[in-house]
Amino acid sequence: MTYKKAAELLLVSKTTLHSYIKAGKLTKYNMIDGGKPYLRISKIEALMKNSRRVNPNLSYRNLKRA
Repeated sequence: MTYKKAAELLLVSKTTLHSYIKAGKLTKYNMIDGGKPYLRISKIEALMKNSRRVNPNLSYRNLKRA
């Protein structure tokens, strides 16, 4: 998942998302061919379950359709 979509799901800024990565709450993965870094959906969903800021009506499936 891109940083932009992850930030939308978690209702945080990209700066906060980078802070989560630095704090070890999320792990950044890099594409093998040198593409953009990404975050795993399962890790985002796990963080969403423990967050009070997440919009309960917003899910990855809903965001994917947009």
